[in-house]
Amino acid sequence: MIILDIDNDPKDKQLTIKEAKALLESKGISAMILPSKSNQIEKFTDSGKSKGIKDRYRIVIPTKTAIRNNTDEDTYEEFQKLTVNALGLTGSIDTSALKDKARFYYQSPLEAVPVVVKADRVMDISNIENKAIQNVTQARAVKEAQRLKMEQIRADIKKYRIVSMPTSNNLTYVDAEELMDVPITMLIHKFEGGEEATEGSYKYIKTDATKYSIIDDKLAHDFKNDVTYNSLTYLQMQFETNNLNIIARELEKALGGTYIRVNTEAVKTAVADALETATNDKTFEANIKEYFGCKFVKLDKDSIKIADQQISLKDIGIDKGKVVDTLKSNRAIEAQKKAEAVKAKEVESTLDPKQKKEPKQKNQSHSQGGGYHR
Repeated sequence: MIILDIDNDPKDKQLTIKEAKALLESKGISAMILPSKSNQIEKFTDSGKSKGIKDRYRIVIPTKTAIRNNTDEDTYEEFQKLTVNALGLTGSIDTSALKDKARFYYQSPLEAVPVVVKADRVMDISNIENKAIQNVTQARAVKEAQRLKMEQIRADIKKYRIVSMPTSNNLTYVDAEELMDVPITMLIHKFEGGEEATEGSYKYIKTDATKYSIIDDKLAHDFKNDVTYNSLTYLQMQFETNNLNIIARELEKALGGTYIRVNTEAVKTAVADALETATNDKTFEANIKEYFGCKFVKLDKDSIKIADQQISLKDIGIDKGKVVDTLKSNRAIEAQKKAEAVKAKEVESTLDPKQKKEPKQKNQSHSQGGGYHR
C-alpha cells in the first residue's frame, strides 16, 4: 500500500479531490481518496498567514506487493519520487512525507466520505522498485568516485598551489600568490552564484552549471568537468586569459581592492641606470622613459611618477638630494671631459704639419710622456 498526502499549500500545484479522482481514473489503477482532518478548514502558517480553505486529503493506493523489507531510506525516498512522477502528481504532494518509511497520520473524521476509484488492476510497483534501486546504486557509485577523487586531491594538494613567478623589468606586476589567497568560495558565489551544502565531511557549492567540492578555502573541484581549481586558475577560467594584469584589473572591478603592485626592484634598477649618465632632470627622466618604454616620467620632491604610478623615493631607497648630487657630479665629469677634449684639440692644432705626419705611436708616446703634466 502507498499513502500520499496532499495539503494544497500555497506553494503546491493545486489539485482538488475531483481532479485527483479524474487523474487516478486515467491511470487505470484502484485507489481511495480519503479527506483529512483539515479538509475544507482554514489553516494558518506559524506567522498567522492564512493558507486558505482547501481540499486536503490522502490518496491510498493498494499494490500487488509490499515494499521490500530491507529497503533503505535513500531507496525508499527515490521509490516514492518515482511513484509520484509516474502518477502525474509531482508538485502536488507533500514532499516531506516522501522521506519517511514510517509516518503517523491523524485519523480522518468519522463522517468523512471516501472517494473510491474503481479499476480492473492493482498497481504493480516492481518496475518502480527496481528503477529506484538502480538510481540509488548509481548515485552512490558517483558519490564514492567523488569521495575518492577528493581524497586523491587532498593527498597531493601541494601541486595545486604551485605558481610560476617569473621576474621581469616591468613597471608593475601582479602577485599571483596574492590572487591565490582570495577565498575561492567568494569567487564562485560572485561569478556563478550557487548554494552551499554539506554531505558528511564534505562541503559543496552547487551552481546552475556544475557542482564544486570545496577542498579548502583556496581549492575547489568541479565534478562536471573533472577540473581542480585554485583561486588563480579559477580566475583564469572565468576571464578566459592567463594574462595576470588583465585578471587583476577585472578582479579589481568585481571585488574592489588593488591587486597590481609597483615593481620597486625594477624602479630601483631604472633609477640607478638613469643616474649613470643623466646630467639634469630632463635627461634623468628621459633615461627612465626609455627603460620602461613609457611616455611620462616626472621627478618630484619626495616621489617620482612613472606612467600612472606615483612612487615614493623612500620606497626605492633614494632621496631627491642624492639624485641632485649625482646629477651635479655627472655634470662636473661631463664638463671635465669636454675641457680635456678642447685642450687636446688645441695642442694638436699647434703642431707642425710635418710632425702630424709622423707615426702616431711616437706622437702618443711623446704625449703620454709629458703632454698632460705640463
